[in-house]
Amino acid sequence: MPSYKLTYFNFTGLGEPVRFMLSYAGIDFEDERVSDEEWPQYKPLMPMEQVPVLEIDGKKYNQSLAICRFIAKKSDVYGRDDIEALQIDSAVNSINDLRHEMANYFWNTRPEWTPILKERAFERLGFYLDKFEAILNVNGGYFVGKKLTWADIFFASLHDYMSSMAEKDITAGHPKLKNVFNEVCNLPNIKSYLANRPKTKSDARNIMSNYKLTYFEFAGLAEPLRFLLSYGGIDYKDNRLSQKDWPVFKPQTPLEQVPILEVDGKTLYQSNAIVRFLANKLKLFGSSELEHFEVDAHVETIGDLRSLLFNWTWAETPENKIAKEAEIRKKAAFYLDKLEASVKKNGGYFVGGKLSAADIVFAGFNYVFSYILGNEFLADYPNLKNLVEKVNALPGIKSHIDKRPKTLC
Repeated sequence: MPSYKLTYFNFTGLGEPVRFMLSYAGIDFEDERVSDEEWPQYKPLMPMEQVPVLEIDGKKYNQSLAICRFIAKKSDVYGRDDIEALQIDSAVNSINDLRHEMANYFWNTRPEWTPILKERAFERLGFYLDKFEAILNVNGGYFVGKKLTWADIFFASLHDYMSSMAEKDITAGHPKLKNVFNEVCNLPNIKSYLANRPKTKSDARNIMSNYKLTYFEFAGLAEPLRFLLSYGGIDYKDNRLSQKDWPVFKPQTPLEQVPILEVDGKTLYQSNAIVRFLANKLKLFGSSELEHFEVDAHVETIGDLRSLLFNWTWAETPENKIAKEAEIRKKAAFYLDKLEASVKKNGGYFVGGKLSAADIVFAGFNYVFSYILGNEFLADYPNLKNLVEKVNALPGIKSHIDKRPKTLC
């Protein structure tokens, strides 16, 4: 009996189709999962310095689709004739094209490209899923020949990975695709593999987080958080409390204040801490430790400006507010001058010439800053004004702005 060893990382990804195919075929194999720390040692040992790699009796073979075809031929799931094999290859390559579109967005390391890549990825996701559903509808619930082929197994094997990247079940609203996914996962050998595989970050059993943001019925401290959630395409419940509701809700919060963000029932508090949590998740903290610091420093500076204006607007008596107006506006101008210079110096953004959490936080506060300082407060700050316009035009944020309730601040 030949010996088989599959080498890949410790998540589903491109290794999972090979694991599904080996399991379906009843082939015992060593499932070698390489950590990020180990990868530099493994990389030069791989034929093309990439994985997955299937080792058969000591000889290494690369390219995941070629490996899957090899196993499919051994397992009688490559069609009855050359035409069916062609149809299966066509289906598999289309499924892989979708995977590639999603991966381009998900693994992108340039935050300023994320909105464009995300918009394209989700547009293509809907396109491909509708096409696949139609194919299954005319083929008895399968991709080819009205029976199970490795195209069906390939789609099912990538379900968790693509659902993880989409942050939703990709078969939702596509009953034929959901059925074929469930059928494949319930095949005895694959079901046994799934019952024993480790849970990883690209496993749909763990990815479907629920988000609930609670704040009052206006922008205030919560709007930067709404901007970040919307930018990231994170579905969330926007729970807006009335003043009448607040006395009842107040003792239920960690520090008797809002905003709070609930993630899978766990309550996160302190708005800047929530900003950092979301920024890390959305890769909006720069591409180096120094950029991370600079983004963080700008977020804190914007927070200082926000505190100055909020305290003056809501904590002072009407008499004191009038008496302090000139002083407060002078201090606000100091902050805005510094922020304007920073954006001008850094190519239209606060840090590194690219979008970061600081840009989104400032744009998120623009609504309430305009309420306090006047709608034209950015007239003397063209770079800040342009930055706000760019952030507000990002697809997810634009959609939020178009739908949000009209409030004073």
